[in-house]
Amino acid sequence: MTSRLRDWASPPARLLASVALVSSLAFAPPTGVSLATAGVACVLVLALERPALRRLALRALLALLALGALALPIGLGRGGGEGVEVALRSGSATLVALALSTTWRAHELGPALAALGVPRALGEVVSHMTRQFAGVADEGRRLVLARKLRGGDGAVSVELVSTLLIRTALRAERVGLAAELRRGGYNRHRGFTSRDVPLLLGASALGLLAQAGRLP
Repeated sequence: MTSRLRDWASPPARLLASVALVSSLAFAPPTGVSLATAGVACVLVLALERPALRRLALRALLALLALGALALPIGLGRGGGEGVEVALRSGSATLVALALSTTWRAHELGPALAALGVPRALGEVVSHMTRQFAGVADEGRRLVLARKLRGGDGAVSVELVSTLLIRTALRAERVGLAAELRRGGYNRHRGFTSRDVPLLLGASALGLLAQAGRLP
């Protein structure tokens, strides 16, 4: 049996565990226990998923720089201690969220929301959006590669962007037509299974551990 979370845990279980754990870390006091909990969660997820660490590290660096820019005004306006606290809480939650994002495929979010009881209309919107984001990125990479193979430099230009937008619009039209022809395809989602229990229990335990600093 595979050890990857995305293969043995259902999409709704992964979504529920991700929301619970990240929310718990975001509202936990930045104690040594909560920071250690975030570190353990990241290590466990990355050890199971084995993602491309260089790309993930770049995303984490950009996210932490953005959070630092947001926390700096708080630190200057209300005192350095509060700024550091906000930075630690948001930083730990963001790193765990980035680690958990490696367990997701673009097409899984909509069905996972449906399994959790989210209204169908909202779930379909989210599903189409995530599919289009993934499609735009793939199409952009193909266009840049094609331009490089023809001797170009692969730089972003008005022509490249306009071509990408046209192809994305055509792709969205085809996807929408296919979904309309399938009608009930969105409802064929994978629900909770017995194999989700370890993930849900583990996420709950880590979330409670992160909140240990609130105890008297």
